[in-house]
Amino acid sequence: MGKLNVISGVLVIILCSVAHAHRPIFSEKAATDPNTAVFINQPSISQVIYREITEEAKQVWLAFDANEGFGLFIQIGVPVLDRLKEFRPAMLVIGPGLPEADLPFKLPDGVGAKTFPTDSVEEPRFFKEHFTGTDSWILRSDSVTIPKSGRYYVVAYVPSGDKGKLWLSVGKQESFGLAEWAKFGEWKKKIRKFHEISEAGGGLRIPILSDIGDMLKSGGSLKSSAEKDSDITPVSLSTRNTLEYKFYTQIGVDPTWKSIIDGKKIPIGTNSTQGITGSIVDVNNALVEQVTYGNRPIEKEISIHTPGNSVIRRKDFPKWTRWYQEDGNTQVFRMFEGEYNVRNTRNAAARIESFSNHKWKRGGGWQEWTGTYTIVQPVGGSIFQVKNRINDWAVMLTTNANGDIRLQPRHEKYRIVARAMKGKSFDLRVRDDGHNYEVYIDGQKVGDGAYDRPEGYTSFRWGMYFGKRIPKSDTLIFVTGAAVNPPTSPNTSATSPY
Repeated sequence: MGKLNVISGVLVIILCSVAHAHRPIFSEKAATDPNTAVFINQPSISQVIYREITEEAKQVWLAFDANEGFGLFIQIGVPVLDRLKEFRPAMLVIGPGLPEADLPFKLPDGVGAKTFPTDSVEEPRFFKEHFTGTDSWILRSDSVTIPKSGRYYVVAYVPSGDKGKLWLSVGKQESFGLAEWAKFGEWKKKIRKFHEISEAGGGLRIPILSDIGDMLKSGGSLKSSAEKDSDITPVSLSTRNTLEYKFYTQIGVDPTWKSIIDGKKIPIGTNSTQGITGSIVDVNNALVEQVTYGNRPIEKEISIHTPGNSVIRRKDFPKWTRWYQEDGNTQVFRMFEGEYNVRNTRNAAARIESFSNHKWKRGGGWQEWTGTYTIVQPVGGSIFQVKNRINDWAVMLTTNANGDIRLQPRHEKYRIVARAMKGKSFDLRVRDDGHNYEVYIDGQKVGDGAYDRPEGYTSFRWGMYFGKRIPKSDTLIFVTGAAVNPPTSPNTSATSPY
């Protein structure tokens, strides 16, 4: 399949599904008061304006007309820059039918305002925007029902009087047509400049998206890549579950496992260092991370285990995006139909797991893991293990095709502890001291026990592991806010060999 066909297919996906990206607003209008406000024709469409609060521009004003009962979605954030860590702009919705408000600036006659402060936000939600390669802190997201038909405004200002950059967005509905994608390259440069990202070395270029933009701007066709891709068969898009459009958007296609093996894209019988990359899984962070641990960053001191390598350090994660990605505070674990271990002679044993570099022995005190799972496509295998490299696992959690969560102590029969979790999330807490363990789901203890591990170190492993089975279908789970011994955990004393 040629490059043009791949891009055409990806373009169809992008234009027909949710892209989880705001349409940027670039306007010459000052947007500092009602008279210079930037007018929004369709406030239901996801749109964002990037501005800097200065002594001359103390507010950012957007204007729109809406009917009574319209549901307005608003959001505010700042670029991830050290100087903006404590910067806390507020949002206002101004218009008829809203309550009176005491504000440091004058409102139009006959209107009120609803205020959305952010000064109490201690841990803003981290958000990575894949299309532009920019990072933001989302300070607040809210919805407002318009009380009366008329002219309304969404305003950003800083109650403390501090100065700094912010972005302000309205709307949830994603809408990107050919004209918008033709402007992608220009938009990207402006947005990255606003986020103060250096373009040294040519800047970010997402191959598929950049090619689409180049093609649309030129009005011409794309030449086929010099690299032969006729031997790569994409995974059928018709098999993708409708949950994709709720939890994530996939950008690009993934070759089948058979084409990877037949094409010798991964070495057999040894740990690969070249990796296998894959399509982008753009997580709907605004939905997936509305959970207990949604504001907590991913544990940094981890490694991953894939079908092609058993110990991959963080610096090499980008080489293995077929199976593992990180988006915001969420880890993405996926495996595809028919995959199996190739790094040694062990049969089947397909897996993509992350594991804590922090390890312990009995006597080192209680260790704790917490995080939130979202089961997008059930695994039919293990999703969490308390694992000792010499004495093997003590307890694990598994799922079946129905999305049931099963607690499996070693040498005991499993018990179903949660049913039909496909498309749902649950909090997991696991404690272990090298001998005893406890397992909690959504704050309730679902099991405890003990398993003697006289040798080696124990660690936490999470993701998916199929044991003696081979995946019969594509599988996908998200883990949000995973942490080992977070600050609220009582442990302080484990021994680590690293």
